[in-house]
Amino acid sequence: MCLKELGVELPLMVGTRPTVHAWVLYQGERQCKLQLRRGTLPARAPLDSGLKALLEQDRRKRGEHRPRRLVLGRILREPYRFFCAKLPGAGLRLPHADLSPLGVELYVDSRQPLFDHAVLLYLKGSEPRLHPFGPHVRRVAHRHWGPAEQWARLTQVCEESPCGCCRRVRFSFAPLGPCTAPQ
Repeated sequence: MCLKELGVELPLMVGTRPTVHAWVLYQGERQCKLQLRRGTLPARAPLDSGLKALLEQDRRKRGEHRPRRLVLGRILREPYRFFCAKLPGAGLRLPHADLSPLGVELYVDSRQPLFDHAVLLYLKGSEPRLHPFGPHVRRVAHRHWGPAEQWARLTQVCEESPCGCCRRVRFSFAPLGPCTAPQ
């Protein structure tokens, strides 16, 4: 696996504009410093059967040209706000999708204190795949953000300043075991 982007969801109060930095560690050594920017986490709303039936009624027939009457907007995951950054260069190559040597230190500087919820970590990368018509390997990028828990067991240690305006969160990974990483 090659790690390309890093994303976090922070439990913030409305109107808070924090400064968010992250250090990516590999085997305890700092590899790169990232300044995370505000972004959006594309997530789909779980649809129940009543909403699916309502959307099915609004489906256009083949050749029918009319605007859609029902449109689903993006999901607001209160109180979480999403921040992300790309790793420099070609990213960080990890052997065999093993995240155990990887670590992340997150620094959040905010005028308002954060809510007392867990910080959520997301990863986006690429996987090596054999080309179907030849013996060479190509890198296929992940289409969606994946929670870090799907790749490895995640341990989170949080330190907060006495005033509550600065927070340092350290993430470390432990292997899940054989054949449990997503393909």
